[in-house]
Amino acid sequence: VQDDCSIAGTDRCVTSAGYPLSNYGVLQSCTITARSAGTISVRSFDTEKDFDKLVVMGLNYDGTVGPQGVALAVGETLTWTSDNV
Repeated sequence: VQDDCSIAGTDRCVTSAGYPLSNYGVLQSCTITARSAGTISVRSFDTEKDFDKLVVMGLNYDGTVGPQGVALAVGETLTWTSDNV
């Protein structure tokens, strides 16, 4: 994980900066690289629709629809960005 995200717990949960105590900020970004193959399990996903997004395997996820069940191979990346509004 690089930049404005963190990993918590033994289940390797990735969260935005400040979660769950505060909302993420403007102009934040995070890149996550899979170290092992696996499937994404989404517990909570809520971004500013059409502006803040998570990109997984070339597909954009925003609003309240996250990448639940998407299979990742070793080395694949997830990139999250927030805009400046």
